[in-house]
Amino acid sequence: GDRVLARDDPSMSMPDLEMIVDPTVAATMTTTASTTTAEEEWQIYQLCSTCKIKYRVNVPEDTNAEECLGCSVSMELIHEGEAWLGIAFSETGRMVGSEAVIGLPGDGQVQKYSLGGYYTGAAQPMSDDKQTLTNASIEVVDGQTIMKFTKLLQEDGEIEILAGRNTMLLAHGYG
Repeated sequence: GDRVLARDDPSMSMPDLEMIVDPTVAATMTTTASTTTAEEEWQIYQLCSTCKIKYRVNVPEDTNAEECLGCSVSMELIHEGEAWLGIAFSETGRMVGSEAVIGLPGDGQVQKYSLGGYYTGAAQPMSDDKQTLTNASIEVVDGQTIMKFTKLLQEDGEIEILAGRNTMLLAHGYG
C-alpha cells in the first residue's frame, strides 16, 4: 500500500507510492472504450489528505501489451490548494538519483528534472532533448492545483517505468 513519509518541513509533503503499470489492462480498456467511460480508464489513488493521482497506461495500436513499444503513461496530480507539484520516478525509493516531473503553477511550466540532493538547487531541469513530455500543463482551478502530463515508459538514459510495480515519490510545496 501507500506509505507516507513525514517531513520536518511543513511546506513539503513527500509520500511515496507504488504504481502498478499493467499494459494488458490498458490494452483491454482501449479496445473496449465504447463500453467504458473515459473516467473508468483511469486508476485513482488518494495519496494524502490533500493529494490524489490519476493515471492510465496508453498502448499504441501498432504494438501489444507484452512488447509495449512506445507505450506511455498519462498522469494527473490533483492537490487541494495552490502549490507546486512534483512526482519522481525512482529505482531506490530515495529522492537523490530520481528523475522528476515538476510543475510550477506561477509560470505554468511542467518539466523533467534530475534530483541530485535535498535542496532546491539540486533539482536541475533535464536538457532540452530530454524534455519529451506531451500534453503537459499545470493550473489552479476552483482552488485545486492540477498537473497533467504524458510520459513515455521507456526513454534512452532515463529511469524506465516498468510493467508492474514502480516506486515513485510525490512532493508538493508552497513558494
